[in-house]
Amino acid sequence: MTDIVFEDLNADHDVGSFDCKKPDFVTFLQNNARRNDKKGLGHTVVAVRSSDRAVKGYYTLCGSVLLRENLPEAELGLPRYPSIPGVLLAKLAVHKDYGGHKLGSRLVMSAMADAVEASKKVGWRFFMIDAYDDDALAFYDHLKLGLMPVPKIERRLYLPIETIRAVLGA
Repeated sequence: MTDIVFEDLNADHDVGSFDCKKPDFVTFLQNNARRNDKKGLGHTVVAVRSSDRAVKGYYTLCGSVLLRENLPEAELGLPRYPSIPGVLLAKLAVHKDYGGHKLGSRLVMSAMADAVEASKKVGWRFFMIDAYDDDALAFYDHLKLGLMPVPKIERRLYLPIETIRAVLGA
């Protein structure tokens, strides 16, 4: 797996052969990811082998906010703005043939690194993840990053930016 590289999704990538356990994520990659990138709705990064263009995994980041009424208790000391900006890991999927090889955790770490890099130009407080289902919740828990649930938003997890920076040593 050392020959896997991460690249911004482009027309040269083979998305047609991507298959994972979640049909919604296959459909998103094949039909929506490029269009969303062009419209500024999200940014997709793919994992490919350096020797071919077939997508082995991907993640999509987008801007988001957390409404004050949904703030975790630990965050109530923030300024009283009606919403607090964040970066949302909206999609993350690994090809079914590449599960169990730590590609998912590498994708999460890359997504966090991209978010921290963006924070140099655009302010945000929370890195949030929408966990698609219970399997996804278990995956994120297994990473031992200290992700915490956002109250009142089912399956949404978060970490403050300073925690992300500490995890990455940034």
